[in-house]
Amino acid sequence: MRFTRIFVFLMAGCASAPGPAALRPPRDFRGIIHCHSKFSHDSQGTYEEILAAAKAARIDFVCMTDHPPKDDKAAPLRDGWKGVHDGVLFIQGAEYSDQILGLGLEHPISGKDRRETIQAIHEQGGLAIACHPEEIDDWDAYGEADGMEIYNVHATLKRKSKDRAWMLQVAKEIKEDPEHSFKLLQDLDPSILRKWDEINRKRPFTGIAGNDAHQNVSFFGLQLDPYPRAFKFVTTHVFADRLTQEAILGGIKAGRCYVRFSEEQARLEPGPGLDWIGREAACGTRFARPVLSPAEGLGPLKSRWVHDGRELRPEEAFLRTGIGEGTSDDKAWAVREPGSYRFEALWESGAPVLLTNPVRFVAKAP
Repeated sequence: MRFTRIFVFLMAGCASAPGPAALRPPRDFRGIIHCHSKFSHDSQGTYEEILAAAKAARIDFVCMTDHPPKDDKAAPLRDGWKGVHDGVLFIQGAEYSDQILGLGLEHPISGKDRRETIQAIHEQGGLAIACHPEEIDDWDAYGEADGMEIYNVHATLKRKSKDRAWMLQVAKEIKEDPEHSFKLLQDLDPSILRKWDEINRKRPFTGIAGNDAHQNVSFFGLQLDPYPRAFKFVTTHVFADRLTQEAILGGIKAGRCYVRFSEEQARLEPGPGLDWIGREAACGTRFARPVLSPAEGLGPLKSRWVHDGRELRPEEAFLRTGIGEGTSDDKAWAVREPGSYRFEALWESGAPVLLTNPVRFVAKAP
């Protein structure tokens, strides 16, 4: 079975590397970001259903983002669940019509434009995430935002449903294997990733998965997007020390997160693996490569490294140096060129399995 490797720094080979205590990895929390309930005009889902789905999908946190009701904009923030419920952390927020998610809100906000909306979110200590980026025409207005959706379930459905052959494939999949029908949405929009990389060349800009879960899509009378099915399809993993709103939002803001699709398809082997995502290190720092292994019967995975928005072969920007005897799997790598580096694992078809936020390398001090 072939293995796809993803990166994490090791303290070996870096004079300024932190000691063993600092390298103790934080916890990896699995979450849902962008979720709607009965408070939204386009969903009838209850918090009890959302909690049951989260438990079934082994979800640690859910960021609620209901559309503010016209007659009582405070209702979701006031009456929606907050804090930990039966082991699942609920974080309140909202989705605004100007393609902005506010995460970690206490009170309704208003703004005459996107800049004011973002400012109002930050005044409450919340995060402002650009959502539905395919609909955004003025990215300058997001100059103070904290990140963006690099994948959105409903946006992908809308884009792919224009293909009649794809719709026929959906009908076949719903009939034969409805529980895995979401895999037909396992597809990236290159233009969205290009925009993300473009912004990341200028400043840190966190990428997350927008589940956009509504439990409201039907096809010939069949419910296509029940919460349990939607929650198992794509998640945003966040590194944090504890399961609290402050820690989770802090991890998201710092880019200490990565996106996973259909986790039963490939297993991320235990280890320090992705702990250094969102960090900064000097060129020359060495890192190892933990293992992502496909489930039995699935095809090989391929890796794609992106440096400042440009896909590259590892040897273009990395210098392999041995750290011991054994196979190439026992090698370490040292980045030679400064910049923003992120990693993607994909199937041969191009369907995504894992997308990391960038690691930033800076030139060594003279």
